[in-house]
Amino acid sequence: MDLHGATVALMAPGPLERCFAWRRGQAVSRGQFLAHVESLAGDLPDARYALNLCEDRYNFTVSFCAVVLRGQSNLLPPNRSPLVVAQVSRLHGDHYLIGEGTGHADATRWFDVGHRLAQPGAAAHTIPRIPAEHTAVVTFTSGSTGEPRPYPKRWGALSAAAADLSRHVHALAGPLSGMVATVPPQHMYGLEAGVMLPLRGGICMWSAAALFPADVCNALRASGESPLLVTTPVHLRALTRANLAMPRCALALSATAPLDAGLAAAAEAALCTRVHEVYGSTETGAIAGRRTLDGPSWTPFSGVRVTAGKGGLAQVRSVHQDAAAALGDIVHVHPDGRFELVGRDADLLDIAGKRASLGDLNCKLLAIPGVHDGVFLAPEDAAPHAHPPRLGALVVAPKLSREALVSALRKCVDPAFVPRRVVFLEHLPRDTTGKLRRRALMECWNRRDAARGE
Repeated sequence: MDLHGATVALMAPGPLERCFAWRRGQAVSRGQFLAHVESLAGDLPDARYALNLCEDRYNFTVSFCAVVLRGQSNLLPPNRSPLVVAQVSRLHGDHYLIGEGTGHADATRWFDVGHRLAQPGAAAHTIPRIPAEHTAVVTFTSGSTGEPRPYPKRWGALSAAAADLSRHVHALAGPLSGMVATVPPQHMYGLEAGVMLPLRGGICMWSAAALFPADVCNALRASGESPLLVTTPVHLRALTRANLAMPRCALALSATAPLDAGLAAAAEAALCTRVHEVYGSTETGAIAGRRTLDGPSWTPFSGVRVTAGKGGLAQVRSVHQDAAAALGDIVHVHPDGRFELVGRDADLLDIAGKRASLGDLNCKLLAIPGVHDGVFLAPEDAAPHAHPPRLGALVVAPKLSREALVSALRKCVDPAFVPRRVVFLEHLPRDTTGKLRRRALMECWNRRDAARGE
């Protein structure tokens, strides 16, 4: 994709008096947002990179755009833990950190953006343009098995992909009155759907963090008659179990982990809407979608082609990327271009001549009545010296005994994959996107004697 010399607007065309964000009880117009961006861009420190740690979505978006307008690049760590921030910092020396508040451990590089955006101020009258080939952001893989791996994204490609996602969302939901996201903006899905979608799709964002069911409910209710919910299976599960009177959504998007049909049905009933999943990766961004209740097949977005490479591993080609991307998911591709996920290459198990995927086993575990959360552990983690290999499981199920859980599992999985040991916990160590890091899981497993292990 040749971007040389081209420029792309910072946001989609449209009236600048239209709402861009609902913040602290007040509507902030697109023009006021741009004024904040231009003002902040002039105050930023001189550096090549800005490590963006803002938690408030509006603060993040203003900072993100100001960094781009200044000609710098945003660094987005997969989470805000001190270890990961330190890893990303080591990889990119010429940087500063931007976020809300004071007293950060790295005070010499910390830039406090919170007080600078207290008042909207006068509105801007024009939309700036950015060189399409400028590296706007560097995203990172989760780093669950090592240091985070960087993936730079150019402004032109990022904007074009967001415009495609916007067309997909509006085709499903029609006009939208607002957007509430439970996913942090540093995550690739949170960036595309929770930040770039308002920029390129003209949707008014909810600024404050909305993680707990009551907060999500209040935010949706304040976002008009037809809001979009950008969320994850973990947050959908919490919403459906909260027994709150949820306002109707125009559409709910889910990503970051597989969504089972039972949870999708419960979420659709609770929110009076349709739940659609988005499939993608840090490397590629969002590339396909499906309504969970319509079946297992994914439909690639416009300009995206998915093929099965060696071993069935997904190969993704997109008009927004210079080269094909190889993913860790094994796929079955239909003649019409739709595809199904068979499992992750690293998650496939072969025990006693029988095969299964950890992802599928986890879905079956979560579908058992009484299980609030849970995850299987592979033999090399649960019992590295056992022969034959045996799985383990970490489970949140306050009212279930091991016998009841194992009995339910025997009805839906092969006996070879029934876990030898089950450890009951009060909660799993999920991060803000609902993901489980191997290191955190192993810490729980190794402390199992202090838990309700059986």
